[in-house]
Amino acid sequence: MSILDAIKGDVWRIKWSKLPEMELRQSSVRDFRYCPAQYNFKRTSESNSKLPDFFFFGSMFHSLCENMLMGIDFNPDWLIEELFMERDYELGGLSIKDISNRLWDKDIFYGDSVMDLVDKSIRLISSAGITYEPSSIEKMVGFKLGKVTFSGTPDFVGELAGDGVILDFKTSGLSGRFFRNGSISSTSFKKFQISYSTQLQHYDWLMYRTSGLKAKYYGYILPANLTINTRTNKMRGDPLQMAEAPDLDSLLHSYEDDLYGTAKEIAECIDKNHWTRRRPEVFGKLDCVRCAYKDSCLGQRTIRNIPKWMK
Repeated sequence: MSILDAIKGDVWRIKWSKLPEMELRQSSVRDFRYCPAQYNFKRTSESNSKLPDFFFFGSMFHSLCENMLMGIDFNPDWLIEELFMERDYELGGLSIKDISNRLWDKDIFYGDSVMDLVDKSIRLISSAGITYEPSSIEKMVGFKLGKVTFSGTPDFVGELAGDGVILDFKTSGLSGRFFRNGSISSTSFKKFQISYSTQLQHYDWLMYRTSGLKAKYYGYILPANLTINTRTNKMRGDPLQMAEAPDLDSLLHSYEDDLYGTAKEIAECIDKNHWTRRRPEVFGKLDCVRCAYKDSCLGQRTIRNIPKWMK
């Protein structure tokens, strides 16, 4: 390696080392881009609000898959008890016992129980020819440069014909049926959405910067698509959707540049102690209604002299 190449290879370390103290996880980066004010509330305070049921279902499904992939002999009832102890959830009045019983109820997902979907999701990986080491499941990846800490925990890291694969489990479309006897929604991603997923790119970037490993494929496991559509008697969609990952040059000169830009924005907010409210909207509706900090953030302002048409 030439001296020029060595200097060029260290430039990224030098610029990151000049930033103030912060922790950059994929979730925290997403929070800041969504709304700096929300990011700051999460960073500096504890919310007493209950998490919605889909958070619980996602954590439960991920934990079940994780233990089975790692070959751990575990008790699902104990796993659910641990989740109950970690956070407070809004579960529509269901108890630990109710949820434990529902794990094995095949009527909920039209012939499949939660445990059936977990088993099918895991079999899906091997049927696709993807191999893995149990030690690579839910393994924290991270490092520190100066005062900046980077971290992330990929759901699954494996290989396909010798090339690296990063997979993530998405339980969207299942919780409504599990908790409220609602409908099941199938899920679909375009290849472009998978290839440029900031979550999967973050994991890929962490792995490359810590060990030099670069994934060739990204993918999502979608258990909702494994359930049977009672009208057609077929699966609702492709349960394993994959795409080629961006090449190394794109990862380092696109994702890393964007990540550094976000870090600089965070640094500026820290320096000025000013955290902008983005007031995000989805289809014209203020999305702050879902934020656990909405009362602290927006509730401090009251409307006086309310017009008659608003009463």
